[in-house]
Amino acid sequence: MLNNVFARQSLTEQSGSWNTLNEEQQTLIQTTLDRPVEATINNTGSLATLEILFQALPTLLSGEQDTETALREVQSNLDERLAQVKLTPTTVPDTGPIIISTPIPHKAPDDATTIRFGAFSGDDTAFQQAALDFQKDNSDIFIEVLGYEILGDRYDSEALASNTDCFISNSSVGTDRVTTILDLQPLIDADASFPQDDYPPAFLALFQNGSMMRGLPYTIQFDVLSYNQTAFEAARLEAPQIDWIMDDFLRTVEQLDTGQGEDRQYGFAITNSQASEAPFLLERRGVSLTTQTEGDFPQPNFTDPEVVEGVRFLVDLMTNYTPYVYRTTRL
Repeated sequence: MLNNVFARQSLTEQSGSWNTLNEEQQTLIQTTLDRPVEATINNTGSLATLEILFQALPTLLSGEQDTETALREVQSNLDERLAQVKLTPTTVPDTGPIIISTPIPHKAPDDATTIRFGAFSGDDTAFQQAALDFQKDNSDIFIEVLGYEILGDRYDSEALASNTDCFISNSSVGTDRVTTILDLQPLIDADASFPQDDYPPAFLALFQNGSMMRGLPYTIQFDVLSYNQTAFEAARLEAPQIDWIMDDFLRTVEQLDTGQGEDRQYGFAITNSQASEAPFLLERRGVSLTTQTEGDFPQPNFTDPEVVEGVRFLVDLMTNYTPYVYRTTRL
């Protein structure tokens, strides 16, 4: 997985982050951006659901419970927690001054126009510094950086839009919220210095609704399946193909998994956290751990037969073909 690549290509170059990638990674990213791709918004609100699922993995991998029973228990626990959340009174956001550990001089001139910007954290030095740099050349504008510890839920785009002028969010923007989220296209059209083609079209399309532009992508993430060319050649296996399905993947993993003990060569390894890589594998089986209606948040869907079968696939993969050992008690 390649994270934190800026969606705006010129920003990637200016930040120097492009130079931190090796030649192979640069080629991979550029090749992907140069051809049509199916991009999706990473609604990371579902990551909490994934983490809860993986709390049950030790039990699943130890064989203490079968997959369907374990997932039914997880679903029941989640339903109880969601019911409690609905009964919990909504907390009124604290709109008082932001206190940060290393204060940056930041005071609005009396006659300045204030723009409220919602960031992941109010003490995010990068955004604070960017605001100061902007104000050096625009003294009549003051950027107030507000973190979600003040604004509230960073997955609720509608609430964020009501409390800020612009914001960064981990959530998609539903079409029913078009009246809350203003159209950026007139601003883009009026600014000759803003090249819209600086963004790959596939990523801009995620934020378009007809002629309206409801947002701009900030960073993009690439899920990458790498393979050991030497191991494939030694096993006389054909290199992975673009039309692979998960059955092809699992069959190849089985063929690559050889040896015992210190001579064991595992067929597959997850180099990131299991919770973050699970969607990559499950989505390619056509499985979604959550359901979502327009304008609502993702809801866990662990008792769906397709989810049960998909998790069985994951358990089989991790138990038999990866070099990981899990605790047999719940985390």
